[in-house]
Amino acid sequence: MKKIIITLITVLALSMSAFAQGGTIGPLTWKIENNTLTISGEGAMPDYVLDPFGITPWDAYRKSIYSVVIEFGVTRIGNLAFCDCGNLSSIIIPNSVTSIGSMMTFGGCESLPSIAIPSSVTSLFGSAFGGCKSLTSIDVDSNNNNYASEDGILFNKNKSILIYCPEGKTGDYVIPNSVTKIESSAFAGCESLISITIPNSVIKIESATFGGCTSLTSITLPNSIISIGNQSFGDCTSLPSIIIPGSVTKIESGAFFRCTNLTLITNFNPVPVAINSYVFYDVKIDECTLEVPINSVSAYKNANVWKEFNIVGVEVGVDELPMTNYELRVYPNPTTGKVYIETESKIKVYNQQGQFLQETFGNQVDLSDYPKGVYLLQINGAWRKEVKQ
Repeated sequence: MKKIIITLITVLALSMSAFAQGGTIGPLTWKIENNTLTISGEGAMPDYVLDPFGITPWDAYRKSIYSVVIEFGVTRIGNLAFCDCGNLSSIIIPNSVTSIGSMMTFGGCESLPSIAIPSSVTSLFGSAFGGCKSLTSIDVDSNNNNYASEDGILFNKNKSILIYCPEGKTGDYVIPNSVTKIESSAFAGCESLISITIPNSVIKIESATFGGCTSLTSITLPNSIISIGNQSFGDCTSLPSIIIPGSVTKIESGAFFRCTNLTLITNFNPVPVAINSYVFYDVKIDECTLEVPINSVSAYKNANVWKEFNIVGVEVGVDELPMTNYELRVYPNPTTGKVYIETESKIKVYNQQGQFLQETFGNQVDLSDYPKGVYLLQINGAWRKEVKQ
């Protein structure tokens, strides 16, 4: 009897899947047939939420959706529209869609290997693809006026902004020299990336940029970087070492959160950047070596958090410090007293040993009261070397 009941349930389930399920969503209609969800009509798909009263009408069938066909006439794909459709492996987006929701539109679509973005799309965010572990390629139509793709990675049209790297990307990746900004969380969850090289056109690492890159063993930060954002390397559990350029003047809370394999940091900044204890949360600081310019050892041994590392001084003379290629005109150099800056700027002055001397705002700084020698000027966060005669 039990076997008959189980068989009957199985037959009923199969027969139900053979029939189309469907309904309406605003001006649009939807139906599921043979594991394909088809959305038709003219107009925008609404946004959805995780609240039981705001979920998609096909939520109960999301695990049986293997493909999605959006027909021409649909203008927008809503937030969370296909979230957690774990078996979804293909989707067709027509040239009528102009907007794709920013919040987990395809979140958790673990079987989706690629997605094609038509030329009509004018609004698209990397956060739409969070948790797409198999996604290796986002392919943007070359006629799209707002976005572009290269090697399956999403950029703005002129490739000055790297928007999103698919989580299924593997191996090594060198970011193009055209990029000046990497969006927050752009590489988050890329668990198979091993090495990333950032060009010197980038000046800031945004929050959570490389969060959860658990296989990352090498990251090259250029001398142009002045800021490392909140949890930018959070949970990079395979990262053994990192070089912090001398140009960095700000490291935000949680920047190296749970980088549990971190054992070496070659920090070229002669002046310790003020940080809180959460920057290296869950890092075994007492087992981690911190290499700093030899003339700055004392400063680091007296700086909050930095003093807890195993500090080692290395021979990095001021002539070898990675000065930023700074386009702003600073003159004369050498000087006998005053130094002029092309536009008004925030200026900090340090001596060759990394000791802070003064701070000012304006278009000049006076070194007349200091002895002859080499000084470091920090102008709007960028380092410049100045010789006083």
